[in-house]
Amino acid sequence: MQARHSLTAGDLSPATLVTVSIKLAEALRLVGELALARGVLHEAETWGDQGPRLSALLQRASGQLAAAETEPTAAIPHLQRAVGAAIATGDGELIAETYLDLAGVMIRVDKSTGEGAASSRRRSTWSPWARAPGPAAARATCGGSPSLAQLAMAEGDLARAVQLGELTLAHAQRVNARAGAARVQSLLAQCHDKLGDGVRADRHRRAAVEELRRMGDRRGTAELLLYGTSPGRTLMRISPEVLHEARELAHEVGWTEGEERARAASHER
Repeated sequence: MQARHSLTAGDLSPATLVTVSIKLAEALRLVGELALARGVLHEAETWGDQGPRLSALLQRASGQLAAAETEPTAAIPHLQRAVGAAIATGDGELIAETYLDLAGVMIRVDKSTGEGAASSRRRSTWSPWARAPGPAAARATCGGSPSLAQLAMAEGDLARAVQLGELTLAHAQRVNARAGAARVQSLLAQCHDKLGDGVRADRHRRAAVEELRRMGDRRGTAELLLYGTSPGRTLMRISPEVLHEARELAHEVGWTEGEERARAASHER
């Protein structure tokens, strides 16, 4: 209501309100308030066509939220529209980042449905950026997003994933991009786990947890705290205090699986 009042009173332009709404929706998504985030984005969509750039950002935010709310396939139409709008802007960095979001969702879908021709087409889209230095790779990596490193890890190129992840982390810390730093710390932890370096993996995971705590990302914090209790993984020694915190956070955001994992881990101690 306040946003509509500001719009009709002429206090803020529609473009400014859409931009603020996108940022607010991202913050709500990070703390697990998905329904509120969806409401904010729906409201922003009613403020008319604000040009390709804002359309791309709005569709991209809707795609990220859809991936968090339901199956990753629900995000694909939003991200495809975001790519189309991004191309219309001529902004190479926005185009690259939006393509990477789409590729990341497609990887998740491929993993749940099996690899095939779609996977080969998806790989050919991003591999030139991920495997060879260049302007697009530099923009996407130094922008604080671990997307390229995540894609490299998904293809099994762990050395490249670590290299890209470390570059991204250094930049995120330099510009104080806390969300980007937390995401890439978590990714580096996974990479080092796969490489058999438990010491580095633990260090990165602890750093990611601290960043997420400071940001108020309850779901992300709970997931990292419960990492060692995931199915198929040797149970790690997790203190009762940590399990209690993870269970409380999971309950607050409605993550039933997390609550059950924390409860089961408590009983197995």
